[in-house]
Amino acid sequence: MPKQQPLCGGICGPAPKYLWIYSTSILLFYGFFKELKPSESFLTPYLTNATDGKNFSLSEVNQNIYPYWTYSYLVAALFVFLFTDLMRYNPIILIEAIFYLFTRVLLIWGTTLDSMKLMQAVYGVATATEVGYYSFIYPAVPFKYHVLLTGPVRAAVLFGRSISSFLGQGLFSSGVLNYYGLNYFSLVSVTIACIFAF
Repeated sequence: MPKQQPLCGGICGPAPKYLWIYSTSILLFYGFFKELKPSESFLTPYLTNATDGKNFSLSEVNQNIYPYWTYSYLVAALFVFLFTDLMRYNPIILIEAIFYLFTRVLLIWGTTLDSMKLMQAVYGVATATEVGYYSFIYPAVPFKYHVLLTGPVRAAVLFGRSISSFLGQGLFSSGVLNYYGLNYFSLVSVTIACIFAF
């Protein structure tokens, strides 16, 4: 019996023998770049800073902006867990990439409290769809490689987060980039991840 092709749900016919290597490589690059966001550590100072940020008060940030992530994540997670197997994994990863990109756009060009609430709601959906990234590897890879590739898929995300933390701290502390510069850096990285997702 021919093996199903993971990228099209099996309707394209049998998969080429080593397609899983290509799709795993793309997935690893996507995981690294989607987490390479050096501005992430500086979100609260960015939102509260009057000169290099959005100039919201700390109480506005904590009481009016951040709660939107929690509730949107909760609602989105329910739908994501239900529809991931039905829609397959590629559409979920595309939704994640597009919503991460939209989050960055709102962070840079959004100026109102409502746009920051929308940014957190969009970010909640993006983080809820992360389950598609972590579970994509299993239908795309032959069973005998599941244990071997689970670690690298997680490591790509953790490596991206680590590098982004070091980069963010180094670039900001040395004065090379301010809060806006870090957000533009994150926008470029998420755009690259979006390209890998397509």
